[in-house]
Amino acid sequence: GEDITINISNSIKNAPYSIATVTGAIVKKGTLTQQSTQIAIQDLKSGVYFLQINNQKGRHINRFVKE
Repeated sequence: GEDITINISNSIKNAPYSIATVTGAIVKKGTLTQQSTQIAIQDLKSGVYFLQINNQKGRHINRFVKE
């Protein structure tokens, strides 16, 4: 798909997120304003990325692959 969907609990609403390459370059960032947020990734090149979400409890990192 050309979007990834992020589902979060209410406790981390309005949490900032960033998407980075394996080399650490940030390619996209924003704020998760709803429990389910769609992020368009069609402009990213194929490869492995890391989605990082920051909140009061710390940092959550998810790895995903863009085909």
